[in-house]
Amino acid sequence: MPVVAGVVLVIAGVVLVVLWRWVDGLALADAEQRATAHLDVIKTASAIAVGGGGVFALYLAARRQRTQELELQVRRDELRNRQVELEQRDRAQRHAEEVAEANGRHAEQVAGDGRHDAAERRVTEIYTKAAEQFGSDNITVQLAGLYGFERLADDQPRMRQTVVNVICSLLRMPVTDSGDATARSRNAQVRSAAQRILIEHLRPSPESASATFWDVGLDLSKATLEDFSLTGCHVRKAVFTETTFTGTCDFTGLATGEELDLVDATFDGPVLAAAARVGGDLVLDGTLFRTEADFHGLRVTGAATLTGTRFAAGVTFQGAAFEGAFRCADARFSAAAMFAGATFRESVEIESTAFDGEVNFRGADFFGATRISSSTFADEVWFVKAEFSAGTPLFSHVVFNGDAWLHAIGLRNGILFDRVSFAGAADLSDCENAVANDVRARRVPLYRDWPATWRVSAVSADDEGQEWEALVDDAGPSRLEYPDVLWNFAQD
Repeated sequence: MPVVAGVVLVIAGVVLVVLWRWVDGLALADAEQRATAHLDVIKTASAIAVGGGGVFALYLAARRQRTQELELQVRRDELRNRQVELEQRDRAQRHAEEVAEANGRHAEQVAGDGRHDAAERRVTEIYTKAAEQFGSDNITVQLAGLYGFERLADDQPRMRQTVVNVICSLLRMPVTDSGDATARSRNAQVRSAAQRILIEHLRPSPESASATFWDVGLDLSKATLEDFSLTGCHVRKAVFTETTFTGTCDFTGLATGEELDLVDATFDGPVLAAAARVGGDLVLDGTLFRTEADFHGLRVTGAATLTGTRFAAGVTFQGAAFEGAFRCADARFSAAAMFAGATFRESVEIESTAFDGEVNFRGADFFGATRISSSTFADEVWFVKAEFSAGTPLFSHVVFNGDAWLHAIGLRNGILFDRVSFAGAADLSDCENAVANDVRARRVPLYRDWPATWRVSAVSADDEGQEWEALVDDAGPSRLEYPDVLWNFAQD
């Protein structure tokens, strides 16, 4: 900078000297003019000096700005490099963390696999040992194996169904009929312990504080069970196909998530199933009840089927609720059958069934189509205050050998009697829109009250000399189109 300032001053001095001499060389006579010219020379030299200084100042400003720009660029480059460095460091850190996490997961997986393998080996060892004990001829060892299975199911929820299957397989084994009293006693003790384990663990609220609830299903097909009880138990489903129950069978409060299958089962003792809850179908096809059966308060979510069912003693379904279809076919009720207060939400079909004892449907509610066909009632039948909310109930090819009481019933669309015989007392006085199609009644000195539109059309005698009255309906069938109803049932 001093050099540039000196150069500017030298140039200004040279210009001053040159111009001064030039003015002197003009030889101006007028001193005032010469003074003015000298003053202009000084002004010019000063202007050159000032202009040079301004140019120099501009140069310095431009130089300074350029310097600042270069410094800023350098700083930006430094910041960029710093940012790149930080990003590389972050990437390296993340990579290190990912590697560490992957290593940790791998180590954890290896450890978990080791624990799982150890647990699986432990479960296998316990199961194998329990199975070996279970197969022993020594009752103490055999019971130890059974309790070993119980502990395994408590500790390993996924093994519960397997353990229950093992217990069920024990109960399905034939009961020993050996003459050895000791062998029979040992077998009875083991079976009793197996049943106790089931009932303790199939209740949602176990009575024992040490017991846990097992959410499992039961398959005891073809087993022989003595004094079997599932009181208050909950199971996914229960299968007792061809099972024989001796002694008292107690299903009181039993609840199933799915079906209760009693196909071809035999009950040699009383059956207690009050307030049972069936989450699926109730299948009693081919079931034999040799003594009383109590199903009062039963609730069935699915269909209830009684095909070929035999009740050798009284049975009650009082207050039962059937949410699905109810079908009884080729069945036999040898004693009283109680359906008082029962609710049938869907269709009811009773076909080719023999009722030897009193049948009671007092106060029952029928919400679906109802058909009773090809059936015989040997004793009294009560439909008093029953309600038929849908369709037209049909009695077809039905024989009432006892008294029939159908007064005070509720009908929405009449009722049809097709080829029906009344051999005893009968009260149908409140059967609104009741239609007779080939109906006859025995002439006996008993109480009879027919619908207002019915009348006796003829009297005839059978082979035994008993007189029968033929009843006709003066209202005729066209009003409710009963021929269509009959045709529809014939197509089923």
